[in-house]
Amino acid sequence: MWSESAVWVSGFANYASATIVMLIFLRAALKELSGQFAHPVRPVGQVGILAFAFISQLVVEHVTLYLFVASIGALAIDYLEQRMFSRRLTCWVLGFGAGAMVMFSNPAYRELSDGQSYKKLGAQSTSPLAAAKEALRDQISTNGMVSNTAVIFAICSLSALTAVVMYASGVGSLRARLVQLVLGLFALVGAVAAASRLTNQPVESGSTKTVLASAVVLVVVLWAVTLQKDAGDRLVIIVAVLSLLALSLPLLVVTPIGARNFLPSYALLLVVVSVLLSNLASLTDARVAGLWCAVMVAIGAVAWVHLYGIYSEIDHAADKRERSVRSQVGSDSPQVSIYALPNGEWLQYPDPSNPVYARRFKVYYDVPKDVTVRLVR
Repeated sequence: MWSESAVWVSGFANYASATIVMLIFLRAALKELSGQFAHPVRPVGQVGILAFAFISQLVVEHVTLYLFVASIGALAIDYLEQRMFSRRLTCWVLGFGAGAMVMFSNPAYRELSDGQSYKKLGAQSTSPLAAAKEALRDQISTNGMVSNTAVIFAICSLSALTAVVMYASGVGSLRARLVQLVLGLFALVGAVAAASRLTNQPVESGSTKTVLASAVVLVVVLWAVTLQKDAGDRLVIIVAVLSLLALSLPLLVVTPIGARNFLPSYALLLVVVSVLLSNLASLTDARVAGLWCAVMVAIGAVAWVHLYGIYSEIDHAADKRERSVRSQVGSDSPQVSIYALPNGEWLQYPDPSNPVYARRFKVYYDVPKDVTVRLVR
């Protein structure tokens, strides 16, 4: 387990740290825009912001671009409101800008633009527009949105429950409450659909349906803005949606990308869930929000047990396959036969099904290079 997980630690640390920085900046920017800071930032604080912003830009490329653009946007909005530049936001902009310049001055990014790097701008065998469509269909709409079934269920169910509570409260015109109730019923359908997918086969490749499903989820999130009684909560959700879109833009033109690129987006969806739950708790009895949490835990437990069974079967078969491989290698066989793992759709690369993964399989299991690997299905 250690050998299979340790190699991912550095990658996860990169995306996790970038995600934390993004959340810290958004929190600070929203507080500055809403005037929640009681005192102006001191020189020591300015230096701290500059240093923190600079260092945080040297981690994940698309988050680096997002933070720089988002900080400029926050500074511009604050200037239009106050007719003066905020020192805090100016420090964020300068730190993010300097860090981005240092990061992208690395010669590796010139190789990227020349097509000589592991990562590439667009696909080499197709047009930029076709590559962007493929990224939107197969990665952004799947790993970035549709695959997050638990979060989608939380967003849809919370929105539907809030609409029902608002209808029952009698506040506002009957027509407006009926419209919200009908929209809430649609959100409830979405919640049921998401819950049914928690234990189904995962979404591996996208289609037009996954793109449309992602758009529907974003529409539900934007509709949820109208359900918030606090202006600050409405702003948080709007900023989260805009940030989701901004984080996705660079990923349209870079290959390859994978699930880990969307950890910042996932964190933003969790922020939306947190705001929706807080709003529901403020509109009704705390027992309603508590009941929703209990339902979420129950559904999560059922899904966990189901997935535990799937991965236990995979783990047992993988151990058996490894023993078989080592036995065949030990007998100096010129060919190693391995069986495909069960439930392979739940793994990223379950079997050495092509020359690239056959080579990696040999390296991982210490199989001699001259030995042929034959996959038995």
